[in-house]
Amino acid sequence: MPKIVEIIKRRDGHLHIIRHENSLTFLWRTFLDKKYFVRTTKETNRAAAIAIAETAYDELRFNKKQRLPIHLHTFDDACREMLAEKRELVLTEERSATHLASYETKLRVFEPFFEKTLIHKIDADKIQ
Repeated sequence: MPKIVEIIKRRDGHLHIIRHENSLTFLWRTFLDKKYFVRTTKETNRAAAIAIAETAYDELRFNKKQRLPIHLHTFDDACREMLAEKRELVLTEERSATHLASYETKLRVFEPFFEKTLIHKIDADKIQ
């Protein structure tokens, strides 16, 4: 994990604007619904990054208040991230290649049905 070299706290400490070492652009993060929400500002200018982060944070809080989904990950996103983690475990020899192959096979079964579906919309009924 890259080291944070700069952190700016806003919105009573709930919004963190950060820059990692070896990176020119700023990220912003907050903690909502028991999960970190992290996005890039795509900005190298500190003041512009703060403005973008504050606007995005305010929109996120508004959406949460309106009960709109805020964690917009698709099934495909989740599969890609999980398989990347499994591959890392194989590379560090914490898991076997068979373990990874097993997950890839299982996920291929569901992929045609849920590929672009948002994770929060997949429930037991849809899986059945």
